[in-house]
Amino acid sequence: MINISSPVTRKAIPSQVVYAMSKGAIEQLSLHFAQHLAPR
Repeated sequence: MINISSPVTRKAIPSQVVYAMSKGAIEQLSLHFAQHLAPR
């Protein structure tokens, strides 16, 4: 799985809140899957 993120997940930009939330969720999901699937 390859995900492309952006720096907006690490900064507070009020006009980009929905975008930042969706990118942050994808980052966390990727980390979860990486830990869960690594033994395979």
